[in-house]
Amino acid sequence: MRKYARRYPVGMDTVTKRYCDGVDHKLCKQLRICITHDDVLTGLTSNTVNDGEAAISASFTRLCEQLPVIWHAHFVHTADLGSNSDFPLLTELISPDGTNDLRYENCNRFCLKR
Repeated sequence: MRKYARRYPVGMDTVTKRYCDGVDHKLCKQLRICITHDDVLTGLTSNTVNDGEAAISASFTRLCEQLPVIWHAHFVHTADLGSNSDFPLLTELISPDGTNDLRYENCNRFCLKR
């Protein structure tokens, strides 16, 4: 087991958690440093595509304004070293009205620039 841990790029875990922390605490500036000008953010459940830094930043702003409570936890990471990607399985709690929690089990994909 340890030999795999040594090969796992530390940056993958850091970027994923920085992104989720930014969403959870409504830190739009922190979210923006996780993206580049040519990134694409695709929401499969909402059937949305945000192409480029400006569109993704606007999406983050809407997300922070519309959902008073968002919380990410219980990360289980799977790294694809060939594509320099992280596929964290995580729990997401959302409270659209601030009182009732909706629980989701999500798997995201984070691609890191080389």
